[in-house]
Amino acid sequence: MSSDNNSFTIDDRRRSRSGRRADERRKAELARRRSPRMRTLKGAQIIVPAGSSVACIVRNISETGACLQLQTPVFLSHTFDLVFDDPDWSRRSCRVVWREALLMGVEFTTRESEGGPIRRALQRLLSGKRG
Repeated sequence: MSSDNNSFTIDDRRRSRSGRRADERRKAELARRRSPRMRTLKGAQIIVPAGSSVACIVRNISETGACLQLQTPVFLSHTFDLVFDDPDWSRRSCRVVWREALLMGVEFTTRESEGGPIRRALQRLLSGKRG
């Protein structure tokens, strides 16, 4: 909060620098997405081209990409494979789209097979079914 000639300014963190509110930003973000995202907390391993691995948590996922959370800051290649700890989920090749601190957004460069676990989970979510 700052004071200048008896006027006060409150730093409202719910507004972005562009002045849009959080709910407006979320709606705009959803409209940009190619496919719906589903929240998750799945463990996975990032496998870099040299063969080493880095543990991560998949925070949300869609048919086209995911948001990954790293446990520690680490330099990674722009492309890598993502191997889920769940053996039913297939290995996916990824390309980094954005990165911010310990979070990173990736786009899948390989498609999931028809009826794969991500598609099934998203279909259940969109139809309102759980389980």
